Amino acid sequence: MIVDLYFAGIKAKQSAAVEHALKKFSLCEELLGESSWRQDYHNTLRYLFEPGRTIR
Repeated sequence: MIVDLYFAGIKAKQSAAVEHALKKFSLCEELLGESSWRQDYHNTLRYLFEPGRTIR
């Protein structure tokens, strides 16, 4: 029983962190603007692909 509660707590903690992280990545995407691909390709690519890496 305690082990089950422990793993449920870990899972809940990770879910909350992922949700929060995805909100931050979404905000980054909104703030980038269309010219970001020309101005800073490397970081734009990183900002837009990180959400996928977070949820896998």
